[in-house]
Amino acid sequence: MRNLLFVLVCTVAACKEKATTTAATGSSAVPVQPAGSATPAGSGSAEPQPTPAPVERKPGKFTASELVEISRIKFDGFKNFSLAITDTKAQLRQERDRSATNKDLSIYATVTVNPCVDCMPMELPKWQAKADALKAVTVDAAIRDKTIFELGEAEISGKKMISGYQLGQVGMTYTHATTLWYNDGANEIVIIAQYADNPVKDAETMAKMVPRERLQDVAAMMMAEYLKRF
Repeated sequence: MRNLLFVLVCTVAACKEKATTTAATGSSAVPVQPAGSATPAGSGSAEPQPTPAPVERKPGKFTASELVEISRIKFDGFKNFSLAITDTKAQLRQERDRSATNKDLSIYATVTVNPCVDCMPMELPKWQAKADALKAVTVDAAIRDKTIFELGEAEISGKKMISGYQLGQVGMTYTHATTLWYNDGANEIVIIAQYADNPVKDAETMAKMVPRERLQDVAAMMMAEYLKRF
């Protein structure tokens, strides 16, 4: 397995998509679509409001109200769809807004925030030792043996984290995604930015349509904003 060194520092220039907050879109749990599945239509968030300044928080697990606030974060050019909001978890999808003209209609990001349970430190060798288990979670069994899966390191807003990249396709089943994992020992966040359009000829064609670097940029831009709540 190739080691991937993925170092990202999110600056004003690199993170030009602006984050805002909106009213939550709902609290009913909806299953997350696996890579390669069609993205369901749904209602978008309300009109964006100015982002409130992050409040200095006490160390510890996020409260239910903090998770609701996290679930309201919205980014320009994206619609925010709540997948599951509970007292201990926020899961949502940031999906490209098809009502506006933009270049990334084939991308969406799934964001999951929850309390740490046996969270590993942000040390690459320890994550590499769990690579097979991580691949089993993120890659469909039908294409697992045909999928490139790499782990590396990233640094965003001064915080070290683990990055991942996967690319594979067999027939109509595919994956082309970058993942960022971060935890502070109390809470963890996972952001998966992925290609989310119709299957194409093969994995190489898919990777040319949506470059790996663009997926990394989207994941890093969003992570920089969510980290303000940690």
